[in-house]
Amino acid sequence: MLPNLPDEAEVIFYDDASPDNSYQIIQHFQDTYSGSHIRLIRGQHNVGITQVRHLLLAASSADYIWFVDSDDLVATDAPARLLKILNRFTPDVVLFDYDVFYDDSGTLKSQESLSIAPSNTLLRNSGNLLYRIAILDGRHYFWNKVFRRALIHALPDLMIPAYEDITYTPMLLNQCETFYYLPVSLVHYRIWGQSIVQKMGLGQAYGIQAT
Repeated sequence: MLPNLPDEAEVIFYDDASPDNSYQIIQHFQDTYSGSHIRLIRGQHNVGITQVRHLLLAASSADYIWFVDSDDLVATDAPARLLKILNRFTPDVVLFDYDVFYDDSGTLKSQESLSIAPSNTLLRNSGNLLYRIAILDGRHYFWNKVFRRALIHALPDLMIPAYEDITYTPMLLNQCETFYYLPVSLVHYRIWGQSIVQKMGLGQAYGIQAT
């Protein structure tokens, strides 16, 4: 089921020179939401997720940014829920829960909740709370957080082949002064055997080059 897109939402797809039928799928999405702000950028060469995110950021003029990975599922009411929070509270970041499922069977592996209290209210950054969530609790992902654009725009451009969220997310959370935690699973994270995370070891991800 496709998500409900509020009028204020801007959706930008990046086709990273994919060899499959991604382009046709995105075209169908555009046709389905012909009245919405949906754009497609097509790359001539595969540049990887880190560079794709920088290209998407440069193409957007939105006040808040949510990076969604291409192989995950988004709850149909996620855009509307998030926009309601952003418009009312204007936090530096909105964090939310997620669940994990296996691609081959569709079986739910786990339901992941963040260690934040209280929920459903605007909070001030209390010491290293957000850093602890990202690192010690293992919640170091981009896709279960919506950040204020100004914070992401200031990030350095790092050439990272995998596990890029482990580097970028703590850097962003460290800059956040206000946050809002929504204890609802808005992303369904897919586990599949051919993903780069499944095939690549941490030792291969340590080659980081700042540009």
